[in-house]
Amino acid sequence: MRREFLAELFTEADDHKGRAALVQRAREAAEQSTAVRFVRSIFVPEDEMCFFVFEAESADAVALLAEQAALPIDRVVRAEL
Repeated sequence: MRREFLAELFTEADDHKGRAALVQRAREAAEQSTAVRFVRSIFVPEDEMCFFVFEAESADAVALLAEQAALPIDRVVRAEL
């Protein structure tokens, strides 16, 4: 059963190019995966936090994708959106 997960990472508020590159890497990695689908990204400038929303069967699948794509994810948690 596929569920939604939030992958959380720190990103500086004024690093627009760096954040765009991270989003692109996440999208591309998910496009090549049969286990994980990229849904969207959310940026919270006040906290300098970025969240990627993925659909997958487990947090481990998302964490593996993040590792393979060299995404500096701090944690992955299940979400109900």
